Parts: sequence; structure tokens; C-alpha cells
Amino acid sequence: MDTVKGMKLSLGLVIAILVQGFGAVWYAAQLDQTVSSTASTVASLEVTIGALEVQIGELEKKDVLIENEMRTIMADHQSFTEVLRSIGITGYGDSRKYGSYD
Repeated sequence: MDTVKGMKLSLGLVIAILVQGFGAVWYAAQLDQTVSSTASTVASLEVTIGALEVQIGELEKKDVLIENEMRTIMADHQSFTEVLRSIGITGYGDSRKYGSYD
């Protein structure tokens, strides 16, 4: 009877070790899948970031052009105001200031 009890204990121990082994293999497979998925997502994000950097560069160029045009227009407005004041147009009460655009 002692041999049978020892056999059950050994069989239980073997089953427990096998279950642990299968669990470890399953965990490693899941971890590998997670790492692969994350690497794929990072690669996709890098492509997206590159495209966004190009778009930001284009927008910055447009912003510089718009700023230049705005400064030109505001300087022209300031010049018109000064001309109208110098020729003495009465009733013209433009007191706007255009900042540092001139």
C-alpha cells in the first residue's frame, strides 16, 4: 500500500509539474505576441509621426508667409493713416495703433 500511495504522490507531482510547464509555455507565447504587437504599433506610430512632422514643417512655412503678408498690410495701413493725417483730412479719427508692424 505504501507503494501505491507513493505512486499517487509521484503521479500528482508529475501532473503538477506538467501543468506548470504548460502554463509557462502559454505565458511565454502570450508575452511574445504582446511584444510583437507592440513593436508593430510602435513602427506604425513612427510612420505617423514622420508624416506629421512633414505637415508641421509645411504649416510653419505657411505661417511665416502669412506673418510676412500681415506685416506688409499693417505697415501699408499705417502709411495710409499718416498720409491722411498729413494732408489734413478732417473728420478722420482713426486712432488705431498697429503694434510693431512698421
